[in-house]
Amino acid sequence: LTLEKKFPDFEATYNWVKPSVKDKNGNPINIDLTPRINFLFYNNTQEDNLEETNEENIFEDLKFAEIEAMAISQKIKNFIDTKKYQSKDCAILFRSTSNQHLYEKHLRKLGISYTSESVVGFFNESPINNIYYLLRLLVYPTDMVAYENLLFSPFVNLSQSGVNLCMIYCAKKIKEDKNVISEDLLFSSEIENQLSNKDLENYSNGKKLFLDLSEKIKNISLTEIITELWYNLGNRYETLWCDTVSLYEEMYDYLFEIAHQTEEKGLGLSDLVDKLETLKVNNERLSDMDIPLEKPNAVRLMTIHKSKGLEFPVVFICGCSAKGKSETTQDLVYFDKENGISLNTKCPNWFVQNVQNFFYVNSKDLINLEREAELRRVLYVAMTRAEKELYLSGKFTINKKATENLAEVITNFSSKNFTHEELLEILNVIAINKLSEKSKDTLDSSQLVPNKCVTNNSFMGFLLYIISEWNKNEQGIYPPCPFNLESINLENIEEISVTKRKSINQIIKEIKPEYEKAKIIQTEIIDKEYISPSKLHDKSTSIQNDNLYSNPEIEIDQIIKSFENNEFGHDNFGTIAHAFTESLFTKQNPNIPSILIQMLTEKQKQTVFETAHEMAQRFFDSDLGKLAQQSSWRKNEYNFKLLVKPNSKIGNVEFDKKQIINGQIDLVFKNPQDENQFIIVDFKTDRTENPRIHINQLESYRLAVSKFKSTETSNIKCYLFYLRSGNSVEI
Repeated sequence: LTLEKKFPDFEATYNWVKPSVKDKNGNPINIDLTPRINFLFYNNTQEDNLEETNEENIFEDLKFAEIEAMAISQKIKNFIDTKKYQSKDCAILFRSTSNQHLYEKHLRKLGISYTSESVVGFFNESPINNIYYLLRLLVYPTDMVAYENLLFSPFVNLSQSGVNLCMIYCAKKIKEDKNVISEDLLFSSEIENQLSNKDLENYSNGKKLFLDLSEKIKNISLTEIITELWYNLGNRYETLWCDTVSLYEEMYDYLFEIAHQTEEKGLGLSDLVDKLETLKVNNERLSDMDIPLEKPNAVRLMTIHKSKGLEFPVVFICGCSAKGKSETTQDLVYFDKENGISLNTKCPNWFVQNVQNFFYVNSKDLINLEREAELRRVLYVAMTRAEKELYLSGKFTINKKATENLAEVITNFSSKNFTHEELLEILNVIAINKLSEKSKDTLDSSQLVPNKCVTNNSFMGFLLYIISEWNKNEQGIYPPCPFNLESINLENIEEISVTKRKSINQIIKEIKPEYEKAKIIQTEIIDKEYISPSKLHDKSTSIQNDNLYSNPEIEIDQIIKSFENNEFGHDNFGTIAHAFTESLFTKQNPNIPSILIQMLTEKQKQTVFETAHEMAQRFFDSDLGKLAQQSSWRKNEYNFKLLVKPNSKIGNVEFDKKQIINGQIDLVFKNPQDENQFIIVDFKTDRTENPRIHINQLESYRLAVSKFKSTETSNIKCYLFYLRSGNSVEI
């Protein structure tokens, strides 16, 4: 192949390969032209309504990773059930292993054996946790959390009520005598007469097991301890007898190897427990562990880099729409190949906006070209690992400009699970829209060529425009296509979310008779030393309703009302809205605790996230938001503790004794227009705007900032910002 133009050194060149259609004797060969490349797509148009989604949204919809893992696992299960392929014929390749634990989870659920170069979710399931807490209690007998987990585990197997009785007994003894040795409370005989017959039997067996192990660990090695727990206490036989937990058997091998490595360093059981704790707390993955696992028939999980030189009959390349880490200038030092090292210094305060590093801007286009070239090489390596079939999975998002065109196309479709041809039409609309954005001109399908792409550092950025080439021609005919397009179904993940919600409500229903019969214990009321700033509001003003503004009800209010037991309330939504606001400043994904959203369905979660993002953007675009962006010193979600002395006053609240105000300021920053002034902003998602009830709260913030910034309170301005309406009120 003669190249008409010179390619840069960093760009790989490829030769066209065309298979022969005749044999050695010149006779035609009957070639099977069945497509061997398959694309699995998930898209937000599978929802009941086509909703607008900003493709550059700062938050990633985490549900897709789970949907993708479920779909690929189920596809492999179908191969095995139909005897088309075996487990060993399949490989799942990752660009990054951040979502590998989801594939391990769903492969285990379907009973599919797998092997991996590194274990990501070592503590995700109970067997290892059970052993860890037993070992921890042997080393740290005062750890009541470990004791509670041991009582729950199969080693003791107490019921919920039995565990509660034991823990209440321990808490009561510690309260009565602060000098009591917690170790003496473990498996105490004083509690035995309160346990049911079944719990008493298990409690006695657990006590004997714990005491025996306490003596054994003094005389045996670490690997012998692990062997004792696995082989002699029934864990191994459970994996042999029960198919649903058979895949946990390899966990013993990993745990044994960790113990072996610890032992070789001359360390003891306490060091092993500390090592396991570090792995658990930091969610570290196990890698570079040379363990000869006996898995001749297992799905291979590996990174694309590790797959070089290997081939498999069926290859799944997942996360094709995920974006890799982009080149930025956030670090203190920036290195450029041509110009060397430069420092990223802060812009002067009189600059209207921050200016990027000159050398980065100067070489940005070249950096992007080099990155795209490397991404093409990685994609080439991944795709050429497949011998018979290749599956690439990803998602596409719809931005505002494409929504109307896409809605017109989808209206004519028969169902939400799109066919191959329907997906081609959808992807063609998206490709045209994305290229139009890049060129700032209106394009049509005739201008889509394979060498045009907006990669966004993702595999799908390359593939999208190639796929769209096979759309129907002017005569409405689809040309022969070398690939298949499939739609990933959303129903299964919705079903799981609803089932989870129902199961939690069922548990609440089952234990309700128990706590309704519980005896009410009157305890001495102890004045709290700590107080929250939100509790400082003057209750006499909270009932005054003059000059209030009430916002109209929105969809988020209806979602909150749907939870009768307040599993998801206004406080939960407020926390999420604050997280999205913070993320706009940090340029990172919002940190949202999973416990806040675990009761939501996927559609509710999407609504909550979109509403929170819209509110956050409202502040970001406001005058206060623009000032905060220009500030040379800014803190989001700033924690503080403020000591209030007796006979002092904050706002109209008088303190007759010493107390500590423990609070968190949503946003505080130095005023870029006045270096001696600081601005505090407190975000509110309240439907009714009543600034009077927050006066004392803001006064405590003002006092705290004046203390740690060593300035007068007169130099500090406080604002309430109502995220629903965009109204700001100076306090």
